[in-house]
Amino acid sequence: MSSTDICRTDIENAKAGLLALNLSEQRLAALEAACLNELDTMANLEGIPLHEYTVLVPKNRALSYTYYGTYHGVPFYTSLSIKKEITYEKNDIGTGQKILQWSSAAVNLFMCFAGKEISLPWAVVSSNLPSNFTVRLTDWTDYYANAEAIPRSIYAKSGSAYPHVYSREYGNFRPYLVYHTNSMHSGPTATTAYRTLILMPQQARQL
Repeated sequence: MSSTDICRTDIENAKAGLLALNLSEQRLAALEAACLNELDTMANLEGIPLHEYTVLVPKNRALSYTYYGTYHGVPFYTSLSIKKEITYEKNDIGTGQKILQWSSAAVNLFMCFAGKEISLPWAVVSSNLPSNFTVRLTDWTDYYANAEAIPRSIYAKSGSAYPHVYSREYGNFRPYLVYHTNSMHSGPTATTAYRTLILMPQQARQL
């Protein structure tokens, strides 16, 4: 099964668990709709595993709406709906000549997620490598980010109803890099046949 198929299965399982809560029968149809919209949006993202999905059901089974603002005479309200943990994966950078330029400090590597750029100097990587390590054209990198997000659902008030119209995500964003080497190099090398380093910044970044 491909990673995309696994992700789709995760989404479908989350939907099944959501519908099993019977929120629409508990006067929480707006919350159910917001969660379904969120899952449908995630289903359109390629290869992003869903590790955890929690529906934030009010203890008193009644949504508490907070006034968000008015636009064109329509009042909008907001409420928390879910929290989730997902992983973004990128493997389209850091090969061959790019690796050599990076290791010579000629350039920095940039990890880009959701329009955000995170600069990673070679010094951060080299501090985790053996002192006699030699960079080769056959080295490569993958980079990832673990996101723990709580979407804030936004509703437009229409009479006594609050149809869901939009969601904004807030939470922690933790990028990390995986550096690969292999035994295809000629000459001496300080690495094993296959070596993987995971570098995790200490500071969590805000989405």
